[in-house]
Amino acid sequence: MFRITFTVEDRNLAKIMHQLAGQAYNLEVVPVAGSNPELMPVNGSARGKGGVPGPRTAQMLRADIVAAGGAPQMLIKVMRENKMTEINAAKVKDFCRKMGLSITSYSHLISSAIDLGLLKKAGKDPENGNGLLYKLVGDK
Repeated sequence: MFRITFTVEDRNLAKIMHQLAGQAYNLEVVPVAGSNPELMPVNGSARGKGGVPGPRTAQMLRADIVAAGGAPQMLIKVMRENKMTEINAAKVKDFCRKMGLSITSYSHLISSAIDLGLLKKAGKDPENGNGLLYKLVGDK
């Protein structure tokens, strides 16, 4: 036998309880006072080895996105900081992962940036024959 302890967000509790029913003994549901999932670290702990700051928390990442005016604007800001003029879908997926967004939202992010006039299609990606490149355009 094993004892497993974990924390579940409110919206997922019923699903987890149904999946464990009949499989686990002595199930207890205890609310965690003062818990805020937005303060939970994204991709690891808040402090790494030797006290070196680790990945930014979800709340910090959301604050960065809001401060930039939205996810498409944050993508453009990061592209300019890294002196990038073109980007492909794989790099947008990586950006989504680093910012705490779902990687499946990369196409929506690209579409939103194109609709806002921040990116435009630049043709085929030479690294990936089936992919597209998106070119950075001036601010609107």
